[in-house]
Amino acid sequence: MKRVAVLFLSMFFVLCLSRVPGNAAELKDIRIGAIGDLSGPTSQLAGLAYGLRDQFLYLNDKGGIKGHQTDYTLVDGAEVIPRAVASYKRLVTMVKPHVLFRWGTGGTKAVRKFSNQVDKVVGISNSHSEDLTDPIKWPYDFILGPTYEDEIRMGMLLAKREGARRVAMMGPTLEYSRGPRNNVLEEKFFEKNGLELLADINYNYKPTDLTPEMLRLEKLNPDFVYVQDVPAGFIPALRSAAKIGFPASKIYSFHYSMHPVVVKVLKKDANGARAFKLIPEISEIKGTPIENEIQEFLNKHRRRNVDKWYLMGWMRGKCMAEAINRSLQKTNNKVPDDLFLFRKMIRDELEGLKDFDLGAGPTFPRINYADHKGFVAALVMKAVDGKWVQATKEYIHIHYKK
Repeated sequence: MKRVAVLFLSMFFVLCLSRVPGNAAELKDIRIGAIGDLSGPTSQLAGLAYGLRDQFLYLNDKGGIKGHQTDYTLVDGAEVIPRAVASYKRLVTMVKPHVLFRWGTGGTKAVRKFSNQVDKVVGISNSHSEDLTDPIKWPYDFILGPTYEDEIRMGMLLAKREGARRVAMMGPTLEYSRGPRNNVLEEKFFEKNGLELLADINYNYKPTDLTPEMLRLEKLNPDFVYVQDVPAGFIPALRSAAKIGFPASKIYSFHYSMHPVVVKVLKKDANGARAFKLIPEISEIKGTPIENEIQEFLNKHRRRNVDKWYLMGWMRGKCMAEAINRSLQKTNNKVPDDLFLFRKMIRDELEGLKDFDLGAGPTFPRINYADHKGFVAALVMKAVDGKWVQATKEYIHIHYKK
């Protein structure tokens, strides 16, 4: 009788195991590494790191990726290149991640020879530098959305359409600003498009006042000024412009400066300034699949400051999770012991994403990662009395050939 009971229990245990996607012994964790800026000059965008983290925690709550739990490790790179490099080395050595999300332009470029040629670990960077979107030269680097250079070009061409001919650029000496400005200069963008570049002004990051720089621009009298900086620099630029009477309507910036803190701090002093917007606000995607996912997660986990940067981080995680899921489909749901093999499989599946719907509503672009950008489109937003107001009816798609 005991033998029968033991046999019955053994058979029951085997049947139970057969119901899960792979035996427990085979369900290895998916190791996710991430470098963020939680304390440096771009820490106002820290939601990017937290949204990314929470997307993987959400998947864990739902049983993981095909039954595999994700093990997420976040390190603060602080947008300081030596610290970002040290963070990268620490993650690669100690965590041995299957994927590793990078943060800033300088740090990502500083490690790209290692990440692409030695460690061969795929990641979606928070930087939008065009230097990170060469599928041949840097096959393991991806971004999500248009490059900084795409945005500079689009801003200049939109201004030209409005009649601008004499233009200027400005920004800090940090790589996320100086690098893209150098790139559009080297390709002779302005000469090719009938624009006269009057000035390309550098300043230190996190400036407290940019009055001297704005006085110089006032004397030059450009039709259009592009500020390649985050709110820490965009706010002083607009505040200094208001102080001397330089029209904010002549000033544009990239998507990271389309931040609520800009209009909240400056109010009417920002009126007329424009910036690009890549990702919708949470309030604008009510009832969509991705908003339902986030709300389901927030019902279990308390979070503060759930904004569009959080959503953008969530989207990056969702793209990578889909690539991991598709990789596991090809391995019979087993995480290969060969770390480099699995990293390459994930890279290949991410690059192969085509017409992938993130579930953010019918107007949001579908993801196509053959160019390592995902999508190349943006909305134009205008500052009006303490609010950002949409200035274009739909996403403007960028199709610029050098």
